Amino acid sequence: LKGIMAAFKALFWVVIVLVIMIYSLGVFFTTIYEPDSDDPLIDEYFGSVPKSMLTLFQIMTLESWTNGIVRPAEKASPGK
Repeated sequence: LKGIMAAFKALFWVVIVLVIMIYSLGVFFTTIYEPDSDDPLIDEYFGSVPKSMLTLFQIMTLESWTNGIVRPAEKASPGK
C-alpha cells in the first residue's frame, strides 16, 4: 500500500508540473500570436489561453481527437 501511495504522489506532481508548463506556454503562444489574430487558423488554435492550452495538449499527446470532437463541439456551443 505504501508503494501505491508513493506512486500516486509522484504522479500527482508530474501532472502539476505538466499543467504549469502547458499553462505558461499557452500564455506565451497566445501573446506571441496575438498580432496575427486576424488569421482564422491562428485564432482557432491560439486565439485565447484555453485554446492555446488545448492545442499544446494535442501536440504533446500526438493525437488529433481535438479536431474531431472538441473543436466542433466548441463551435456548436461555445463556452459551455
